[in-house]
Amino acid sequence: MQNNLLYKHTMTYGLYVGLAFSFIVFVMHLAGYPHVPGDSVGVFNALLMAMAFLYFGRKFRDLHFPEVFLYRHALGFAVLLSVFAAFIYSFFSYFYYAYLEPEGINYFIEQMRLAYSEKNKLPKEQVDALVELYKNSLNPGSMAAIVFFYQVFSGVLLGLVMAVFVKTPARYDK
Repeated sequence: MQNNLLYKHTMTYGLYVGLAFSFIVFVMHLAGYPHVPGDSVGVFNALLMAMAFLYFGRKFRDLHFPEVFLYRHALGFAVLLSVFAAFIYSFFSYFYYAYLEPEGINYFIEQMRLAYSEKNKLPKEQVDALVELYKNSLNPGSMAAIVFFYQVFSGVLLGLVMAVFVKTPARYDK
C-alpha cells in the first residue's frame, strides 16, 4: 500500500473526526453539560469513530484499492485515523480545560472522590490522599494526554472490529 496516500487520507479524515469530537464537546459545553473523561460524550464519540471508520475506510478502499484491501490495511487505516483524530481532539481538550472549563478538572476530581468513597468504600484518609494526588497531578496538559491515549486506545479496539467490515470481501473464483 502506498504510505503517502494512506497518510494523506488518514490525516484529512482524522482532522474531520477530531473536529467533530471537538464540536460535540463544545455544543455540550454551551448546553451546560461539563465534559469529563468517561462520560456519555465518550460513548457518542466512540459511535462516531465507528461510523467514520466504516465510511472513510470504505471510501478510501473503493477509491484507491478496489481489488485488494486486506484486513491489515483496513486496521492500519483505522489506527492512523484514530491517532490523527486523537491528536486534534487532545489539542481541543487542552484548550477546553485551560480556558473554557477550568473547573472541569475539579468536577472530575469530585466525581472520583464520590466513586472512591461510595462505591469502593475506601476509608476517608485514603480517599483524601487520592484526591490530593489527583489535584497535584491533573492539569490541562495531563487531561489532554489522557484524552489522547484514551482516544487512541478506543480507536484501536474499534479498528480491530471495524476492519472486518472495511476490508475487501473475499472472492471465491473457480
